[in-house]
Amino acid sequence: MSADTPSFTTVPLDRGVTLHHHRSDRFKTEFVRVFVRAPVDERRTLRYLFAALLSRGTKEFPTRRMLASHLQDLYGAGYGAAAQRMAGRHVLALRASTAAGRFLPGKPGNLKSLLAFLSHVLDGPPTGGD
Repeated sequence: MSADTPSFTTVPLDRGVTLHHHRSDRFKTEFVRVFVRAPVDERRTLRYLFAALLSRGTKEFPTRRMLASHLQDLYGAGYGAAAQRMAGRHVLALRASTAAGRFLPGKPGNLKSLLAFLSHVLDGPPTGGD
């Protein structure tokens, strides 16, 4: 990556939702964060619970084992979810990182796979009613 190529990109996805992408040649990684902002209101407990549940599984990957297995298939990708209060708003922060496909044999589309995974995460935690 040349010195004038930005390695950090911010993409607004929806009202109150932004995606941040950082590409690092130094560490040969792709790092993505998604922030979902909401007003502080009576649903704050649900938001914290939602983040805690997303750390343990998703509708697509309902158990920790399935989630860990999928992340391992993405060359040992890392993932986490947290809720916090910032500047008078609640923020659900999702983070995910993986090895940059351009440095791997066959150049797999790791970033595309990581973004697809985060899309599944945003569908919500497992409901147990299926």
